[in-house]
Amino acid sequence: MLSLNSKISTRQLQILLILDVFGTGVMVLPRRVSEFAGQDGWILIILATVIAAVYMYVITSLGEMFPKDTFVSYTSKIVSKPIGVLISVFFVIKILVSSALELRIFTEIVKQVMLFHTPSWVISFGMLAIGGFAAAKGYETRARIAEILVFVIFVPLVIVFCIAATDVDFSNLKPFFVANPSNVVVGGFFTAFAFSGIEFCLLAFPYLQRPNSVKKATTHAVMVIGVLMLLITIITIARFGPVDIAHQIWPVLEMMDTINLPGSFIERQDALILSFWIVSIFAIINACLFFASMLMKDIVKKGDSAIYIVLFIPIVYGISRIPESVTDTYTMINTVYMTFGFAYIFVIPLLLLIIGKLRRLG
Repeated sequence: MLSLNSKISTRQLQILLILDVFGTGVMVLPRRVSEFAGQDGWILIILATVIAAVYMYVITSLGEMFPKDTFVSYTSKIVSKPIGVLISVFFVIKILVSSALELRIFTEIVKQVMLFHTPSWVISFGMLAIGGFAAAKGYETRARIAEILVFVIFVPLVIVFCIAATDVDFSNLKPFFVANPSNVVVGGFFTAFAFSGIEFCLLAFPYLQRPNSVKKATTHAVMVIGVLMLLITIITIARFGPVDIAHQIWPVLEMMDTINLPGSFIERQDALILSFWIVSIFAIINACLFFASMLMKDIVKKGDSAIYIVLFIPIVYGISRIPESVTDTYTMINTVYMTFGFAYIFVIPLLLLIIGKLRRLG
């Protein structure tokens, strides 16, 4: 790590968690929940937030058992070193694939909305270079940047969506509670993957100043993210209705393009809102490169994390070019969610927690 300051506060962890989770998935979230429950899609957000809070409880309970150990170290203590290293290697793969797919969606959105004639590789490598440089500066530097970026992203977003709420047809949300209960349950479980990024808390404990106060703080962060997602989903469904949303690739951007800001001299509101998401994607790419490099350094036990960041940048770009279209990219994202995502958000932390408790470790 290039930075000498490697510890962060609980408040900084909350901010980083919000930025790491709030990514491109929000752009399509209203369409996804409408596919499951129609105009009742907003109920899925509430259920998904509760599920994500349970996931976070399991993750933080495991981390509190080994507050000073790295992920590689405490998994090796719980399930033996070979299995612990294997779990860590697959975690690196999961992080790299997830960041690559986020990067691909980001590149496609930026190219279609803002930079029509700019080559895709320029957009992708530009984001990777900036994210990699910030990741090489260490966790404490990431936290300080996040304290600034959180206001740059969320204050304008909340203002714009509050303005949007004054010019929508909330009758599109009626009738209430007509969705099939089984669809609501399945959809809520699947929607919980919108909180992908909370698994980074598995890796954060060695960098915390007060690891014993994490559980409550991270739960609050999950709730804040859930409220923001709920606000965006309700307004978007109310604007278009569940039928029209089904035919839109990025309904949130479509909604932004229809908003008339009072007294505004800005012609492209969608481009304005997208600029806020660009900062969020920077935080996500930055987090993925940082944690993947630190994991690999702990696995190999040699070299500097900056070396692995440089190594991972072309790998992430190469993976991002594998899908042939946006549809293929979302198909790959769903596959990652249902395999690596579910494993590292819930299954592996729960199993490690149970085994650790049974063996009286930590």
